[in-house]
Amino acid sequence: MASKAELMEKKLKEKLETDIVQVRDLSDGCGDKFDVVCASTKFKDLGTLARHRLMHKVLEDEFKHAHAITLHTFSVDEYEKAVEYQLPKQHVLDEMKEI
Repeated sequence: MASKAELMEKKLKEKLETDIVQVRDLSDGCGDKFDVVCASTKFKDLGTLARHRLMHKVLEDEFKHAHAITLHTFSVDEYEKAVEYQLPKQHVLDEMKEI
């Protein structure tokens, strides 16, 4: 049987037409506290509040039973820039191998 986090990921992927979704259960197994990262082209021209409202609409049933859900929403472009910014540059990785 799929976990709540897996079901939430599947729902977000289908409804928001994206593969960039990560739902982490932070509740030590009780399934009441989640951290959600989602990037979608549907978020492109939306502000944070509109993005969160869309997420609430998609996860309406899950929100009724959750204690806490933290949302991190990005357009695909924003997500790619954030990932690129946080990834170490190749020369840094090469230098770390030498140490």
